[in-house]
Amino acid sequence: MTKEDLIQLKEDIMTLSEDDKKERDLHLKGLASGEIQGPPVGYPSIDKPWLKYYSDETLLKYPKEVNLYEFLKASSLDIMDDKAISYMGRLGRQLTFKQLFDEIDTLAKSFMELGVKKGDIVTVSLANTPEYVTTFYALAKIGAIANFIDPRLREDKLLHAIDMTDSKLILYTDIFSKNLDEVIDKTNLEKVVIISPFDSLNFILKYGLKKQKGKIHLDKSKYITWDEFKNLGEKSNKEVDYEVGFEDPACFVHTSGTTGVPKAVVLTHKNFAYMANQGRYCGYEYTKNGLFLNQVPTFLGYNIFITVTNPLHSGLHLLMLPDYNPDKFGENITKYKIEGVNAGPADWENFLKYVNDKNKDVSFLKIPISGSDKLDEIKKQKIDEAMKKHGSTARLLEGYGMSEISSAATSNLPHVVVPNSVGVPLRHTIVSIFDPEDENHELGYDEVGEVCFKSNTIMKEYYNNPEETKKALREHSDGIWLHSGDLGYISKDGNLFLKGRIKRVIVNYEGFKITPYDLEKIAMDTGYLDECCVVGVDDLEHGYGSIPIASIVIKDEYLPETEKVLEAIMNESREKLSERYQIQDIVVYDELPVTENGKINYRLIQDTINETRKNNKVLTKK
Repeated sequence: MTKEDLIQLKEDIMTLSEDDKKERDLHLKGLASGEIQGPPVGYPSIDKPWLKYYSDETLLKYPKEVNLYEFLKASSLDIMDDKAISYMGRLGRQLTFKQLFDEIDTLAKSFMELGVKKGDIVTVSLANTPEYVTTFYALAKIGAIANFIDPRLREDKLLHAIDMTDSKLILYTDIFSKNLDEVIDKTNLEKVVIISPFDSLNFILKYGLKKQKGKIHLDKSKYITWDEFKNLGEKSNKEVDYEVGFEDPACFVHTSGTTGVPKAVVLTHKNFAYMANQGRYCGYEYTKNGLFLNQVPTFLGYNIFITVTNPLHSGLHLLMLPDYNPDKFGENITKYKIEGVNAGPADWENFLKYVNDKNKDVSFLKIPISGSDKLDEIKKQKIDEAMKKHGSTARLLEGYGMSEISSAATSNLPHVVVPNSVGVPLRHTIVSIFDPEDENHELGYDEVGEVCFKSNTIMKEYYNNPEETKKALREHSDGIWLHSGDLGYISKDGNLFLKGRIKRVIVNYEGFKITPYDLEKIAMDTGYLDECCVVGVDDLEHGYGSIPIASIVIKDEYLPETEKVLEAIMNESREKLSERYQIQDIVVYDELPVTENGKINYRLIQDTINETRKNNKVLTKK
């Protein structure tokens, strides 16, 4: 696009589509009372009581229908000389918005030199570094799709994450290169761009630390370094000539899946534009070029949306830290004088202890957000008290969502914080509650059922998985709704309250999701068991989140060797999984309880174990 095109785009970036104009007209007729289509009828999807919290101006803000590269460039046009990214404070690179786009443009050519074209899927498995941001936007510019995966994946899980998308190119973190070496000959990968967290440090640190670490021995026929990759673009004469559309896929993020088989969530340029737009108009107050902390693991959907794209679109300045460490969260907030941050319960617990113990000033903190799991209300109040005591006028805001809705669907607003609520629907999102037994039966206010969504931020599909897509995106009488699998209710004032999970996915205290299926398979693969059911039980040590505990039935011939069986299961869990995903304890049953239809009653198992542990009793055979 020419500069004139960008200027025009900036001027009309909030223009309305015809459908949006119709919706806008309905809003304007009843904004004073929050009524949208006449008097309230008792159903959240029709009444939309949360709209009363948004200003008339906000309700008129819609994103321009362009790809996210052009959208970001247009919104940054007046701030090109402002800082966009700082890596590890003063230890690493400092990029202005102009330098950010210069690098994006160079890398787009680098990808093209390697043969990447519109629609190609490139796997990205990086630490939280500037390269993570610039490569994503470079791929977006040429219409390629970033397949974000966890750098720590090993063996079959790593192989599946790569080959399910038929990637030919991967950008990979050198720290975990041994994991890739073990499987690369089984993949369709033709090239690997190897990137180090040290690459964006200042010159002395970069080469000093790399030398100290030593060389990584890789097959040069497939691997190239970051410097070599970037040099391809710097020497290239290629120009991007692809038309990248609003509805085109931009990235994949992976879910653990309730069946244990990971699914790739397909998210579009449209999803990013609408998420950035509604994030920008939540009533946050921040200073021009304020510092926003980015320390969330890169493979999580809410990192690329909430802690990268949204802040950049709002003109904020990203501080990127490569290592996610909840124990350093409070120290990082105060050390760098962070203005905005999105973090999990474990981070905020550390913040509370740190600022109180060290008596630290946090008057600069304006946008503190908590996500990934529900925060204990008492602890949340203590965090609010600590922020006030140490100089901040902000309140901790909770949000709720899922990868399939581009990370966030609801949030407390600065002027709307209701105890125990995960907030009100964001501007472009409709949330309602449906009967889990009858998905076309919408429930009224204060009735508990399955939380469902309508939004322009909802995923396109699960990649190459129409069966699971149909389970998540369901046709109701009034259109397509995304089913969350979570239980909750909506109050008459538009606040959402969560009551539990229909899904069996376990969320630990750090916000990481653990699939029971994976742990059950590890236990069953030992050959000692007839049955195994892994459930998430309350994490008593941290006060929130869950830990995985296995309930097993041992084969008769191995009962005399019960201790050996338990040790074998725990050893397998430790060997094959990182610490946060491992089985924490085992309960031995003669037989597992079942429901009336003959399925394992995991809820009863979960409740029994929780009660036993709360009473400080030892978990024993039943």
